[in-house]
Amino acid sequence: PQTQNTPLMMQEKPEPEKNGETMILFTGGVHAAIDNGFGYAGLKALRDSLEEQGYATVLVDNGDALRGDDVGEASKGRAVIDLMNAVGYDLAVPGCDEFSFGIDQLTELGKIADFPYVCCNFTMDGEPALPLCAMVELDNGTSIAFIDVTAPSAIAGDVQQSAEDAWNTVQ
Repeated sequence: PQTQNTPLMMQEKPEPEKNGETMILFTGGVHAAIDNGFGYAGLKALRDSLEEQGYATVLVDNGDALRGDDVGEASKGRAVIDLMNAVGYDLAVPGCDEFSFGIDQLTELGKIADFPYVCCNFTMDGEPALPLCAMVELDNGTSIAFIDVTAPSAIAGDVQQSAEDAWNTVQ
């Protein structure tokens, strides 16, 4: 008898049992080196593995992601944001590289990001230019607040801020 090839039925994976624990993953200083180390694909695989083990995960970038390697330069950070969206970042904070393509480009990239950029001491015309902080709500019932103080020299050249000024900003 002849065997017929039929499409395989896709089976949904059961939702992993949550263990109640939270794992915060972060990247920093990637400098648009999207495939160095294990790259964004490896990061996504790591996050997926942790979630399959029952962890609630949060993925944060702590700055300097958009500029450095050729792909970041050529796309003015857009390709990196697209990859960060695909990986599922929950939040990012700006480092000096996020400002390297100019405030207008950072604003545009923020609009296409599926995650917020937060910074409590970046202002334009005396008003906050980004959300001051963000709360990430996890499916295990945990809520985590994130706040960022970016080095003033990253935002405005040689401006220096004292530790007391930074403390007051955070408050």
